[in-house]
Amino acid sequence: MRADRWEHGSDYAYPDLDGAAAGRWCPEQPSYWHSGRDALRALVLARAPRRILFPAYYCQDVLAVAEDAAVEVHLHDDTPIGLRRGDLVVVANTFGLGRPSLRAPLGDDVLLVEDHSHDPFSRWAQTSGADYAFASLRKWLPLPDGGILWSPRRAPAVEPPPFESGRNALAAAITLDRLSGMLLKTSYLAGGPVPKDAFRARALAGESAIGHGEASAMSPVARALLDLLPVDAWRVVRAENHAAFVAALGPVDDLVVKSDRLETPAVPFAVILETRTTAQREHLRAELVARAIYPAVLWPLDPDRAPGMTEGALDRASRSLCIHCDHRYTAADMARVAAAVRESCARWR
Repeated sequence: MRADRWEHGSDYAYPDLDGAAAGRWCPEQPSYWHSGRDALRALVLARAPRRILFPAYYCQDVLAVAEDAAVEVHLHDDTPIGLRRGDLVVVANTFGLGRPSLRAPLGDDVLLVEDHSHDPFSRWAQTSGADYAFASLRKWLPLPDGGILWSPRRAPAVEPPPFESGRNALAAAITLDRLSGMLLKTSYLAGGPVPKDAFRARALAGESAIGHGEASAMSPVARALLDLLPVDAWRVVRAENHAAFVAALGPVDDLVVKSDRLETPAVPFAVILETRTTAQREHLRAELVARAIYPAVLWPLDPDRAPGMTEGALDRASRSLCIHCDHRYTAADMARVAAAVRESCARWR
């Protein structure tokens, strides 16, 4: 990255794989999908649950997978009660911090489905006892598309149709948009004559369309790239970068780093900051963006989207900010971001 093009966060560029040793854990008998949402939607259509219970604190875009099957949606707070025959319960390894209180199996005719998007390579993912598990691989890895579905309990597999340009025209267009954005961003960061708006437009176009249309297989280009990625090394870097940020940040009034890991070892998906108020969160976000640091808000929540929303989830969502700590960055980058956070928070008072 050229010094005058330095930035932190936002979309992935195309990965530099020079000298990288590929390595990854792969579950038994996985199926590869265009997105995690496609994988879950296909599972819902195949198993036809009566209700789906999602975590209250969760990406609400995923709730749309129930629409094609006209399935009733409810929310839970990691400890669903009143389960009924035919329910499908989704739990998530939120921010890669570890296992929630829910355990498998839940009982006869209740499907437990785990979302491992925030760490597809965790110990929990490897030792899961759920009926099914899925992950949106493009969240954790620099892929133009990609999701994975498997059954730790070896329940009947759900397979995607072959990826064909006619049948999967929308998926192919999404992949092309996102791959174009990744390649353009690589050129931009290296100092090439690429306007920032050019790669952002392609990335945003692809992202906004993901999960729509017919459920599709992972694109051939993403599937081939997946086997080349050094995920073991990158997972180590993610953990080291998280620790480097926390060490560099130190104590800051009205700011908490959420790193209460529920299992060890755990590799956080990102540095999760919680401010005391929503106004402080928005102040911090704006100041970081002005310094080319692009944090994520996970997630904006609509309390009317489904029954069961909790005050705790709404409160957490209104005060949280996510700082990327993946393989793209060094300890020096994380220290630079930590310094920007400290300086921005000092202006609260």
